[in-house]
Amino acid sequence: MPGWYAEDLVRILEARYPPGMVHSLVIMTKFPHALLRPPLTPLLSRYDQVVVQVTITGLGGSPLEPRVPPFGTALEALPRLIELTGSPDRVTVRIDPIVHWRRASVDGGDSPTPHLSASAPGHGGGVFSNQPLFLEIASRAREAGVGSVKTSLVSPYTRVVRRLRRAGLELVSLAGPAREEVLGALEADAAAARVSLEYCCEEIRSPSACVDAGLLTRLHPGGLPARPGKAAGQRTHCGCSPAVDIAWYSTHPCPSGCLYCYANPVPTGRVPAPPDGKGRAP
Repeated sequence: MPGWYAEDLVRILEARYPPGMVHSLVIMTKFPHALLRPPLTPLLSRYDQVVVQVTITGLGGSPLEPRVPPFGTALEALPRLIELTGSPDRVTVRIDPIVHWRRASVDGGDSPTPHLSASAPGHGGGVFSNQPLFLEIASRAREAGVGSVKTSLVSPYTRVVRRLRRAGLELVSLAGPAREEVLGALEADAAAARVSLEYCCEEIRSPSACVDAGLLTRLHPGGLPARPGKAAGQRTHCGCSPAVDIAWYSTHPCPSGCLYCYANPVPTGRVPAPPDGKGRAP
């Protein structure tokens, strides 16, 4: 995470959402170490409740996530995040999304990142995925004290398919028995790792919430209730409660460059411009 992203976040929080006005901060990040150093750490410590969801897909450093740290590096931050938030219940690992892909021209070449499976249910050989890393990541998260994991299968939005194709890759979408087989395997791996598993917007599983008013109320140190209800503008299977997003896609293009991103990633080879001090990129 560029230093000026952290500085911009601090400016927005201090100016618009100071500690006395906020029930909980729910932070989702692929750069957990940024939360463990200034300028963020001193500010976060002033809020009543900070909940952190760390996205660790196993693809960090690969062409699919070119500017994301390797999963081992991200996992190392979990014990300190538990200390920062005050409870392991306030830290979740998102092995999210699970991606299946093949080379656009099937030539039998190597996977763009090591240690990934070259097969997927119902698709035969030549299909790669980060799914085989789920068990290792979940197990290491559990060893670090984290007991909950969230996941989803990547959605084939047009922008995602097009972006992967430009990189010479073809997104493989799973449906029917193949999808059920993958979900069943993830659930078996979660049980083996002794973590609870929730899906983000998985239509053939029960809805869940990444911003969960019930959980935030239960964990709040003062017992204050979080705002109930359902967030507007979300997907049908999203159970999230109302919240304010302070890093919206249009104002904060992501520097990670993930090919499967649903939002506004900065392409590989480009460096995003610093915001103008008002939460906007010029």
